[in-house]
Amino acid sequence: MSGVDLALAKLDEQRKTSEAPTELGEKPKRRPGRTTIYTEELIAELMERYSQGESIEEICEDEHMPSSRTVHRWNSENATFAAEYARAKTAHQFARVHRVRRIIKGDPELSTGDTLRDKMLVDVEFRVLRAVDPKVWGDKVAHEHSGGVIAGTIVIGAAVPAPKVIEGRVADPDMLPKSGSGDDDAS
Repeated sequence: MSGVDLALAKLDEQRKTSEAPTELGEKPKRRPGRTTIYTEELIAELMERYSQGESIEEICEDEHMPSSRTVHRWNSENATFAAEYARAKTAHQFARVHRVRRIIKGDPELSTGDTLRDKMLVDVEFRVLRAVDPKVWGDKVAHEHSGGVIAGTIVIGAAVPAPKVIEGRVADPDMLPKSGSGDDDAS
């Protein structure tokens, strides 16, 4: 048997015991996800940590926690969980703002001491907040309108009457007879 045949035979044997990669040089696949039982204690810890500013991904790195994919699935499928998650999400956002304020103030636990890097951290935090909840953290956009509305050549809402033309010339409005006097035949 050649070296290639031995490697292929070993790969086939490892595949049977599911200890090995699917192809030569690949890393073995992870075993199926952690078994997670939905318990009130687990959810309480998850929500408490999330409301204090930890991300779902950071929380789910702990062995006893479900994967972040499971948490997001629970959020979409379980109304009770979704309501708790929404409340924790609001607290989570304010915890992130508090973290930003501590960075700005130079808190030694969070501030790097490098002004430019701290500014970048603050900018990233606010970008994330704007993306997560733009109604609360996004820039206020005010649409203001001034002047008349023009539709084609007609000005709607204009307060000035059109000038009168007499014999090809624009007449002075003060020189024209007032309406109701019966002399409007000249126009």
